[in-house]
Amino acid sequence: MMASCSNTEVEGIDVVDNGEPVAVNLIAGVQVSATSRAVIDEGSTFTASVFGWNVTGEATPEYATATPWTSLTGSIKAAAGGGEAVSLTDAQFYQTSGDKTYIKAVSPADGTIEGGVYTFKTPLTEEEDVLLTKATLTGDRKNATVALAFSHVLTRFNFKVVKGEHFDAGVTVSKIVVNGGKLAQKIDLATAEITPTEAKEINIAVNNVEINTSAANAGNPIMIVPCSAESLTLDIETVGAGSYAGITISPASGDNFIEGTSYDITLTFTGKSVGATASVGKWQDGTGSGIVQ
Repeated sequence: MMASCSNTEVEGIDVVDNGEPVAVNLIAGVQVSATSRAVIDEGSTFTASVFGWNVTGEATPEYATATPWTSLTGSIKAAAGGGEAVSLTDAQFYQTSGDKTYIKAVSPADGTIEGGVYTFKTPLTEEEDVLLTKATLTGDRKNATVALAFSHVLTRFNFKVVKGEHFDAGVTVSKIVVNGGKLAQKIDLATAEITPTEAKEINIAVNNVEINTSAANAGNPIMIVPCSAESLTLDIETVGAGSYAGITISPASGDNFIEGTSYDITLTFTGKSVGATASVGKWQDGTGSGIVQ
């Protein structure tokens, strides 16, 4: 959802321009980690919507007013190294003039575009990844192959529970609620700005995970719009130790949970308090912490 990696066109093989149509060829890579549990990660497959804006000369697209061509892709296999061939369901061709085509791609696929803003076909849930090619990508008749570098633009949270000192054995976690989370509704393909939903409660179903001395995963990861730490709190329900409300978490660096970053939220139960630590890993390195009484 890790910063966006730089990306440029892949130079095509020199060919003689005989005036015949030249097809748009795409290859793809995804920013992933082999040890991550992202919805879209190393070896996962996904599809994307691809858009192309034809320009004249050295002009750049007017994303808000120009109408692009559009096509869905076939299945793309996520790979950090790139080089995966991408098929288009509707073949597209470069301009016979030799001028450039600017290309963008986004997943989940099959949404609509208006004024350069992409709206997802169906409302996203907290368990769906969003990928976008953030770098400027261009191709033309002489450089027909374009490399799509997809970036994660959401923030991911993985929850774990662990038993600390002076905490009873046999207690299980039945529910975790993230208060204040927002989901993506639309995304500006030119600026990567996300239009979010209103803040809401996100319920994480936890199948009575026992709180032991070894950290255990609690529910599925969630992916939300990047936000400030002060906008989020957690409520936790247990069987055997009651409920905990208003638990805060915060990153170690800065005040915000940032895009393309996966935070491991470890909830440590000790006595009558819960300590929440937020460590950053998998997509991007870093650490964070927070304590709640």
